[in-house]
Amino acid sequence: MWTPAPKITKDEWAARVPSLKRAVDDAAFVPPRGRAKIWQDNERFLQTTEEYKAHGLEIVNFPSSSGDLNPIETVWAWLRKDLSAREQEDLTQDKTLTDSQFRARTSQLLQSYSLVKKGETYNYYQKLLRGMPKRLAKCKANKFGHCGK
Repeated sequence: MWTPAPKITKDEWAARVPSLKRAVDDAAFVPPRGRAKIWQDNERFLQTTEEYKAHGLEIVNFPSSSGDLNPIETVWAWLRKDLSAREQEDLTQDKTLTDSQFRARTSQLLQSYSLVKKGETYNYYQKLLRGMPKRLAKCKANKFGHCGK
């Protein structure tokens, strides 16, 4: 049975920022203007602004629990949908995953979102980013009520 990971502290996260920076560098991501941006939704442990700056990263805060204004909520929704579909397959095959298998599956799914599919120009994350200005304009026109996709 899968159990949630223990809560991480601000200091533990700060110690992981250098590896986050290496992952950004390994992805050969060159931001168009300045520093690579780290999106976050105001989780306390993510508020390590000095660590981000020291490693050439910039933090961008989004409203928490807002799928319209917080892109990571959309990613989590995609992940939940994809995990649910695979869980249904597992149930029909009477298959049970260990914690490590579940984590590997989750990691594989998140990594797959960064791949550009054949015949397409952008990956899942890039499409989400490119759609944000239109989404924000729709939210503004709707007086910041539900905006949809």
